[in-house]
Amino acid sequence: MVLSHDQRTPGVTVSAQLMAWQGDTRAGALHALSVPEEAWLLEAAPAAGQCRGVDSGHSVDGVAVWIDLLGAGDLTVKAPDPIGDAQLVIEPQAFPPVLFALRGLVYDADGPQDLPFLAGGAYWVHAPGDEVGELLAEVVAPAAVRITALDLVDEGLAVRWTGEPAARVILSRDVGSQTVGVLCNGVDGEALVPEEELNRLGPGPAQVVVARAHRISTTVSELDETDVLFVSRDAAEVRLRR
Repeated sequence: MVLSHDQRTPGVTVSAQLMAWQGDTRAGALHALSVPEEAWLLEAAPAAGQCRGVDSGHSVDGVAVWIDLLGAGDLTVKAPDPIGDAQLVIEPQAFPPVLFALRGLVYDADGPQDLPFLAGGAYWVHAPGDEVGELLAEVVAPAAVRITALDLVDEGLAVRWTGEPAARVILSRDVGSQTVGVLCNGVDGEALVPEEELNRLGPGPAQVVVARAHRISTTVSELDETDVLFVSRDAAEVRLRR
């Protein structure tokens, strides 16, 4: 489950997938659901100041991955007490039947005007249970970040931001049926994506995301792992050169 604050919007959006899958890793299942950024934020970070290449690299063909998306009843997310009584209640929705190997229910609400953002505030999450057990968790919102500079230099792409000085930096672009990217562990408000990684992505438009994430793990019966992630992020586009 992900709560997300984007620098370009005033509040918080919420989405969740409760998954049972066969034939792949959790990251592979998340890539199959077209949320590679979430998968990469759950991966172990490179060493401080370092980058590594990442890609989706997973197909959904009924053999490599089979995913059932499960329901836990209506999902309620409450904002911290200091900013009032605001809450979102999200009903599970049927996943569009576009792929044979993906089926079930998802939670998705774009309601930033309804759920305000408070850095350092604790957001309460609850679902009573249905196909899986009750979900109950509390996650703290990270401080906001804002991209201030994207500079193509001889050594690569220099990314700078304000806010919390340590953050993940994700540079990605779609290449054919895959999303290819670079994951960096930025420090001191900056990161350098090396030229060799830019070459791997190829020329053209790419998305840059700078994000800080707070992650908690909780227990839900019928599920092996349950993570609640709060992401503060900023995004921009850059055109990679030949």
